[in-house]
Amino acid sequence: MVKDVLNNILEDDLTTDMVIKKLGPQSESDYFSDYQLRYWLGPENGLVSIDSSWLVIKIKNERVEKYEVVTD
Repeated sequence: MVKDVLNNILEDDLTTDMVIKKLGPQSESDYFSDYQLRYWLGPENGLVSIDSSWLVIKIKNERVEKYEVVTD
């Protein structure tokens, strides 16, 4: 599902409102405060899942500048 979002839904230059309309409201978190939108994806993949995976999105001038999947 994450690959589908990254490949088919998120695009550079989407507005903040368009991202929220497509993905819903962001997850409440103090992690990754340098990104404007944060979505919790669940436990990280792997044998020992200690951390969580997040989709983080950086917004500049009301447009998507960067997005990536990270772990906390």
